[in-house]
Amino acid sequence: MPVDDQILKDFDKHITRVEELSTWLDKLYYDPEFSTIFNRPVLSTLITGCDFLTENLETLKKKYIARRKG
Repeated sequence: MPVDDQILKDFDKHITRVEELSTWLDKLYYDPEFSTIFNRPVLSTLITGCDFLTENLETLKKKYIARRKG
């Protein structure tokens, strides 16, 4: 079966958005006014979650391509 280009575009779009969110959270983490002892653990967890989500979306995309070209 051929690869659906729209699905690949959607994967790329959402991966980019998660990476942008991670970058923004990283900026908040290092902002001296926003980053407090109470906010840093939450921000750190969210950044880790973004990394996890990005890696898994990339993996799903690769599996989708491999299965379709299979």
